[in-house]
Amino acid sequence: MSVGDVNPVVNDVVLPAAAYALEDLEFVVDATPGAPNDLIVSYEWDFLGTGEYEAFPTATARYRYLEAGDYQIGLRVVDPDSVTEQTFNISVREVTLSDLLNEIDTAITE
Repeated sequence: MSVGDVNPVVNDVVLPAAAYALEDLEFVVDATPGAPNDLIVSYEWDFLGTGEYEAFPTATARYRYLEAGDYQIGLRVVDPDSVTEQTFNISVREVTLSDLLNEIDTAITE
């Protein structure tokens, strides 16, 4: 009897609650290896939906969108011999004057 490889398991992905263009956004993955002796070697993100992935060594990635719009994000969690893929949708808004004023007001009142 042979045992097949077990892919990593993505338990949760935290996307930015409010995504604005030209702002550093944080993306966090909670994943576990599929097999006890495997380690997750990279978290790969395709933030623009182009099929071009960028590898990150930790479960937290930061990205800045240059333009507002709707994007389909790709995520791959990789261990030494397998990969798990998922996609997510994110809407990135333009920063408005009202947003900036609210941010200044919050900073002043803290």
